[in-house]
Amino acid sequence: MESAPLTQAYDHAQAASIATHASDHPAAITAHTAAATSFANAASTTTSPEALRTLALLATHHTSLSNLLVAPNPPPTITDADVSTASEAPISTS
Repeated sequence: MESAPLTQAYDHAQAASIATHASDHPAAITAHTAAATSFANAASTTTSPEALRTLALLATHHTSLSNLLVAPNPPPTITDADVSTASEAPISTS
């Protein structure tokens, strides 16, 4: 027997959280995408405006999380401000 869309969404969201904490990004991306799809599917089971709004927000949130994990993460850049503060004397507060 197949679970209700909201139950599936919760299960996918939980799996995404576990995968993210384990640094398993491919699994987290898949789980976040599945959670977003399940939250969107769950919207077809209600007519409550509040529930529809919440489900849409959850679907958007999990889509955003998936997209963040897919996006390349460039290395941090060193700015002139970073370099100059390392060689300056600390500011005296007395």
